[in-house]
Amino acid sequence: MEVISSLISIVAVVISLVALVRGRQNSRKLIELEEVHAQLSRKQLEEIERTEAESSKAILSVSLDAEGSSGKFVVENKGPAVAKNIYFSLTADGDHSPLVSGDFEKKIPFPLLYPGARYHFLASFPLSVTQMVYGVDLRWHTEDGIQHKNRYMVSR
Repeated sequence: MEVISSLISIVAVVISLVALVRGRQNSRKLIELEEVHAQLSRKQLEEIERTEAESSKAILSVSLDAEGSSGKFVVENKGPAVAKNIYFSLTADGDHSPLVSGDFEKKIPFPLLYPGARYHFLASFPLSVTQMVYGVDLRWHTEDGIQHKNRYMVSR
């Protein structure tokens, strides 16, 4: 009888040890999964913050619509935010400034450009000018006061 009691006790101890080892393994795996979940949550928060930051930016683009000896430089806000105090300048790369002086001085700096809005500067291209590509620098502020600057190359 004592042998049977001892065997039952030994079997119970073995079952308890197996349960303890499996419990520790499961606990380790659970901790690993929680760490992965925490990393994923951090990445999702970073993505949300980046998306919110992008939604507060004005995205300006420049194009040149030219027909014959006249045309216009068109500045458009393709972003979801307002651009303020927009400065337009041609880079010194070219030998010719096609901007019409009276029109240009009246419009700089352009005060506000709402999302989807556009404005233009008149341009003149004499027949003697062979330059086809113009460099444009744009500088503007967003509503949060941050200044942005981009360089564009446009062709006629």
